[in-house]
Amino acid sequence: MSIFRKLIRIALPVACSLSLSSCLIGLGSSTVTTTATSTNYKLNFTATLSTCTPVPLAPNGITVSCHLQVSGGPSWTTTANLPGITPASLPPIFDPVILQVPQNAGSFSGTITGPGGGALAVTAVTASLMADSLTPIVAEPGYQLVVIDFAPGASLSTGVQYAFQLDFSIPNPAPTSIVAKVLFTGKVITGSSAAPAEIAAKATTTYYPPLLPCSANFADIPGVTISASSPVNVLPLLSAQPCNDVTYNFSGVATPTPVTVVEYYNASLNHYFITWIANEIAILDAGVTIKGWTRTGQTLKAYATAQAGTSEVCRFYIPPGLGDSHFFGRGTTECNDTRTKFPSFVLEDPLYMHVFLPAAGVCPTGTTQIYRVFSNRPDANHRYMTSSALRDQMVAMGWLAEGDGPDQVVMCAPA
Repeated sequence: MSIFRKLIRIALPVACSLSLSSCLIGLGSSTVTTTATSTNYKLNFTATLSTCTPVPLAPNGITVSCHLQVSGGPSWTTTANLPGITPASLPPIFDPVILQVPQNAGSFSGTITGPGGGALAVTAVTASLMADSLTPIVAEPGYQLVVIDFAPGASLSTGVQYAFQLDFSIPNPAPTSIVAKVLFTGKVITGSSAAPAEIAAKATTTYYPPLLPCSANFADIPGVTISASSPVNVLPLLSAQPCNDVTYNFSGVATPTPVTVVEYYNASLNHYFITWIANEIAILDAGVTIKGWTRTGQTLKAYATAQAGTSEVCRFYIPPGLGDSHFFGRGTTECNDTRTKFPSFVLEDPLYMHVFLPAAGVCPTGTTQIYRVFSNRPDANHRYMTSSALRDQMVAMGWLAEGDGPDQVVMCAPA
């Protein structure tokens, strides 16, 4: 079953000013030293500052397109849609980086060496960070977030290579290695002096819309292991999906209504299938062109387009001989791994729908757990559901539960 659909970008009202001028990305290494009281970690990166270009967004606002270039490595282009603001609202401030490190890390400091360089503004987060007015930036359990920004008044040059260094420590006994994760973001400041006049009186609020990877949940962000015996390379930090045509919401207005994903069952195949596409639903309900499928009465929610903090769900067709079925992969890593492991699978849509991902098996507040089970048969089939009791029934019949954490959660549905 292959049905084409049209993807529509949804732009929400917004009133804000934006800091989205340049991005710091590069190759890196690390050193680890131990004193009597603490273990000291030093992250070193070589990076080139690249500019972000605003272009008009119909009917109003701008789309900011950022070209991200790794020194001596690959490059990406990310886009963020920001309705309701103009290029004149963009203050000349560079983009921050959000770092996730263990909860007990401290004594943060940083420098950048090069024309106009100096000390970096490194701030351990004590309050919550927001991607936009509706989406929190979520650290994993046992970790904390640190905002790394250029110092106020810094005069740095785009296209120039800089040396970046971050130092922090963990009290002894410290682990032999730690995992660090990095999120490159924009910086939106509502109510600032650079904001449009009609919203300048609003209280100042700072948001950090993700650019690379395109997730506000650190559970969905790749990490690197830092230890005394192995230098770190930042490339794994940048292997996830960059933002592409994502609209952030700074107005406080609710995000678009989720779509309803309907489940079908084919008794002759003992296969399950889910879809939210109206044309596919109509064809399956009619039972003429494609026969044998009936609704189970089970549904779940998802977004049709990317929202702040969501992760894409790709849709593969599994050809006859392997299943004559479909697989719905969560996030960039699983989708890419599926293509690599099963080259005969047909990628029908890399952005079939959008959900949130759990952090160590825990879904963000206000979302619903989605469970997945695998038939464990040569004709591979998966079933997706929001009921743990139903999942347990399937497991009792020989299906295998897949997911994260003690409750084996695979995705998180919007409310």
